[in-house]
Amino acid sequence: MLVKGKGVDFDKDAYDKPVAGKTADWSQVDPFGQRWQARYTGGWDTSNETADYFKTLTRILRNVNPKIRRPVLMIPVGHVMFALDKMMQAGEVPGYKGIYEVYKDAIHLTDAGSYIVGCTFYATIFKKDPMGFPGEPYKVSDPRLMSVVQKVVWQVISNHPLAGVGAQEAIKQRN
Repeated sequence: MLVKGKGVDFDKDAYDKPVAGKTADWSQVDPFGQRWQARYTGGWDTSNETADYFKTLTRILRNVNPKIRRPVLMIPVGHVMFALDKMMQAGEVPGYKGIYEVYKDAIHLTDAGSYIVGCTFYATIFKKDPMGFPGEPYKVSDPRLMSVVQKVVWQVISNHPLAGVGAQEAIKQRN
């Protein structure tokens, strides 16, 4: 069943079908970059999985809570995934061709995907460069992957205006 909307069209029947013996190539069903960069429509048409949706949500939460002592912040995992996807497609992440390789299926992450999320949460919450963030709890042992993820996480969160880290904090952490 093809679901059409103002966002990204997708085939609901093909979306969650597993491929026997291996992870499905979700990039053929639903290109990550296309979805991520789509405009939020306000509907349930996958546009609620876009950068625009999360920016809109964060800003709405800030506006409905004007007396809150600290502003609502975003942990930009999707932005990190998008940056990594571009690098993977360019051959800059050893062993990966696209971000869907860190997914078990259309929703659930592999250990590497969980590592990306954990690293992003850590760096954003503690406002710290994640260099050296351990892979053991996530069963990730590839130092090349961990290094790329750590660098991308810090680059994304230190430049994302809604993450609350900011360029000045990034400069202090790197020096």
